[in-house]
Amino acid sequence: MSDELSVRRDSTMPDYNLKAALTKLEELIAEFHGTAGFGWYEGHLQQVVEDIRRHEEVDQWLQSRKELGKLIEPGTAEATCDYGQIVNPYGIGRVPPEADCVGRNYFFRNPGSEWIYEGDIPDAILNRLRERFDGQKLNDEPPLNDEPPF
Repeated sequence: MSDELSVRRDSTMPDYNLKAALTKLEELIAEFHGTAGFGWYEGHLQQVVEDIRRHEEVDQWLQSRKELGKLIEPGTAEATCDYGQIVNPYGIGRVPPEADCVGRNYFFRNPGSEWIYEGDIPDAILNRLRERFDGQKLNDEPPLNDEPPF
């Protein structure tokens, strides 16, 4: 791998995960295309970087849902449900045809806070929420007030 690529990569992308992904990409290009493959890499480097950053941003946002799920107070929480992709309850990106499965997704939140999918709430809190809302009719309205920021 050329020193020029390594210097450029290190100077513009300080994030460790991004550097690791780009290093792996360089290794794969060298393995399958030899040094001639780096012409493609140079031409598409910016798009590759943007794609990797977007994936990291999505991962961070999804992780923040799990952190917010820990803060839900079962005694005062609100609940709603929506029909949508079971494997993609927040509707981020596309679902491949083989994973297409629509069902009812349940969301909870503290009043005025962000809606959190039930799968992002710890079991102890979720069990208390289920006990509280058992048998109640929930709004079949999607939690639209907190769309993902991408």
